[in-house]
Amino acid sequence: MEFPHIEDKIRFLEECITELEKQLRLREEQREQFLLEIEEKVLDIRNEMYRLGDPIPQTPLRTALEHEIKNLERERRSTEVEFWRDVNELRRDLRQLKKEYRSVRAGAIWSKK
Repeated sequence: MEFPHIEDKIRFLEECITELEKQLRLREEQREQFLLEIEEKVLDIRNEMYRLGDPIPQTPLRTALEHEIKNLERERRSTEVEFWRDVNELRRDLRQLKKEYRSVRAGAIWSKK
């Protein structure tokens, strides 16, 4: 992208940096909410199993409940990995933008002297 004035490029980079920082915070909030929902589902299933008695006899219902817990735990792990990849990519982009921003600002300062 071409900018007629260096100040325009600096302003654009500042906006991009702000947006990426906002996206990082949003991802963290989404992750926390999603993991909380999974944990609540697991707790609901465990409570259902507890209501069925302790120890629960091996029944199709128990097997289904245990299977559901395993699926939720798998989903949680998958979410953590996806989050980690996504956040690392955003952080890498943010570092590159900040590096470019510092370089452009330094160039602007030197060109004014």
